Amino acid sequence: MAKLLYVCFRRNRPSYFSRENIEILSGRLEPDNIKFPLPRIISGRGILAIIFNENPVVKIEDSGVCLGTMVGRQDHWWLPKQDVPDGTYALFRSNDKFVEVITDATASRTVWYYFDEELFIASTSQRALVFFLRDFQFNEKVIPWMLSSGTLGPGNSWDSGLKMLEANSSLLLDRKEWKISINREELEYEEICRDKKNHEAELLRVLKETFHRLDLNYSKWILTLSGGSDSRSILYMLRDIDNLTCITWGLASSRDQKNNDAYIATALARRYNKDHRFYLTHSSSETAEQIFRRYLVCSEGRIDHIIGYVDGFRIWKELFNEGVRGVIRGDQEFGQAPVFSEYHVRLKVGFPVASDFTNLEGIGIYGMNDQIIPDRLLKKDNETLATYRDRVYHEFRQSHVMAALNDIKSTYLEIINPLLCKNILRTIRTLPDNLRTNKKLIKEILNNMDPSIPFARHIAIDRSENFLSTKKVRDEMINEVGSSGVLSLFPDEFQGLLLCDREQNSYKRRIEQIITKKVKRHFSNKFKGMLKSTIAKPSVNNHVLLFRVYIISKMKKLLEEDARTIKT
Repeated sequence: MAKLLYVCFRRNRPSYFSRENIEILSGRLEPDNIKFPLPRIISGRGILAIIFNENPVVKIEDSGVCLGTMVGRQDHWWLPKQDVPDGTYALFRSNDKFVEVITDATASRTVWYYFDEELFIASTSQRALVFFLRDFQFNEKVIPWMLSSGTLGPGNSWDSGLKMLEANSSLLLDRKEWKISINREELEYEEICRDKKNHEAELLRVLKETFHRLDLNYSKWILTLSGGSDSRSILYMLRDIDNLTCITWGLASSRDQKNNDAYIATALARRYNKDHRFYLTHSSSETAEQIFRRYLVCSEGRIDHIIGYVDGFRIWKELFNEGVRGVIRGDQEFGQAPVFSEYHVRLKVGFPVASDFTNLEGIGIYGMNDQIIPDRLLKKDNETLATYRDRVYHEFRQSHVMAALNDIKSTYLEIINPLLCKNILRTIRTLPDNLRTNKKLIKEILNNMDPSIPFARHIAIDRSENFLSTKKVRDEMINEVGSSGVLSLFPDEFQGLLLCDREQNSYKRRIEQIITKKVKRHFSNKFKGMLKSTIAKPSVNNHVLLFRVYIISKMKKLLEEDARTIKT
């Protein structure tokens, strides 16, 4: 629900950090379908902390602020250099000697920062930083990553001068020396030799212990419930909580499909006697421009996953107006589906590069920057493919995809992801590959508890391509592609490719579709995975590609506006 800007001044506080400008920024961060309260301002001893859309769940002590939830008792959590708490949060704390910013084990709440000779400034919002820095330097490195993955890419921000604090990190500013240092704890995969029964007992013990230490007023929190294993494990851990409400959203037809998320979630809620609410997701009567702008305000353009919000954020507006404090989500690292190559890992985890797609592999000829995969996202020599898959899911997908999705919702409500607590992650990293692949161990635990309700096989929401291909949406995107902003970023040849229907006109794509259909019917998953990296390399859907270009163009304009809006 809240966004935070945290500033330390080396000397005097500049006059443009005024209440007037703080309120202007609050209005710019506010989606147009709800009203933020006045920002909370904490000021003193060279520190300025600003909380936008403050929620009673936000913990504040002295000049310390925690967005999210810490698990268990935490003495003196607001003082620098104290123990790092478990939980899912972004933590900011300071005293006369130090400022410390801490991310949780997966950076589930992303923190961006800037540091120079006079100013240290950190925030959960890139736009807030650009606003008070009064400058925006567009980072061209995001272009190929947004086109290929729908994200900003590893460690990237829209502004080349902003840095992202990695997961499980502590940034410490020594105020006297005016130097920053960053310490990051690695969570290694170290298999412990146990039989499956003992692995199961240990995972179950840690889950129960973590949820026992979770201190929430459940009448003010809602569990987002699907038909899979993730939120189901949370439901089971909270089955004795009487006032827990669950919500699911999707297409109207999904409630009647027996293997669908919505159908299974309804059965689970009924099985455990929980209040359950189903929200319809469908296109809003609002214009595409209104829906897109609201999405970009809430997401800051970090990700292209708009399909859950095509109702114009009606769900989140209703929850906000009802006084719901936050949602409990089931982001997890129990394991992922089988993979057959490093290329397959990139596709599964969500950081494919342009050369992984038939319609982007020649992107270099259009003058756009080459992509560089950081060393930490490459497979280690002594690493199994399954461990590599799960490690980069942690290293990239959690902090760049799932955290971006958390950002969208946290514009309205607070977010907690208890399955991402450090003790749970450490335990999962002791499992052998076969107990993580396809989430085998957690599924067996849940089946042993209640085998009567199967796991869902289909999602309840529509595909992004279907929404993006509608006339009003496509017209809005095409109009932007022809604007001066896009013309300045992309060569004419690339724009021409965007405006043609490659899904219908590409012979290679038609062949790929025919082969894929036959392969699904007759061949193993392993063969299908190998095929994807050879003759059936995929292409990015044309409508999705248009939307990604739209995001780049619109966010560049929005951030340029942020940088010149401040009153001096």
